[in-house]
Amino acid sequence: MKLLLTLTLLAQLLIAAPAFQGKRTFTQPDGTVITYQNRGDEYLHYSESDDGEILLYNAKTQQMEHVKIQDNALQPNGEAYTKNPSQKASARTKQSSNVDKKSLKALHDLRKKQRHAHTRDTKK
Repeated sequence: MKLLLTLTLLAQLLIAAPAFQGKRTFTQPDGTVITYQNRGDEYLHYSESDDGEILLYNAKTQQMEHVKIQDNALQPNGEAYTKNPSQKASARTKQSSNVDKKSLKALHDLRKKQRHAHTRDTKK
């Protein structure tokens, strides 16, 4: 019985673990080296570059990209992150909206609320 309780508690801790907060590096296909930190929790997670850009890895293009909010989730938007100021300006004009920290907080709160509502519904 103690073993079952211990394993259950351990599983709960593993599921709700926060993202690793240390700095990481990633090399884009064009050679750009990005330093970033993972952010988030079980409701929402993303990467943040040293200059504050919100990024996600796109497995199809194998690069870090800016994000968009689609269907109440963060998705890569197809625009590769770059450190080049002129390319950054061009990418921002192409996108109708960039995701900022205020939008991230609102999305996080929404997903948290949805998760808690789903949990309450399944317990009935």
